[in-house]
Amino acid sequence: MVYVGSRASVTTIKCHYFVNTGFFETDDWIIDNADKIADLPCTIVQGRSDTVCAPEIAWRLHKALPKSTIQFIIGAAHSSSEPGTRSALINATDEMR
Repeated sequence: MVYVGSRASVTTIKCHYFVNTGFFETDDWIIDNADKIADLPCTIVQGRSDTVCAPEIAWRLHKALPKSTIQFIIGAAHSSSEPGTRSALINATDEMR
């Protein structure tokens, strides 16, 4: 995320991307193109209570990436700063190192 000036600017940038559907050609563009990175190992960390990025979408991405692992964090939503999510991201990064 690029921080430009104030918090209002960040909100404006986010809204710009949301209104333009992330500038993807289709809603499923990432999953439809997952084959391009299918050979790369990755860990998907998903808050079980996330209402911004639905857990079902994370599951579909996991199924599209054969070398992926997925962790659903109970009690977590969308923020990477939530304790369970933060720990899972740190652990995944350490494992990839």
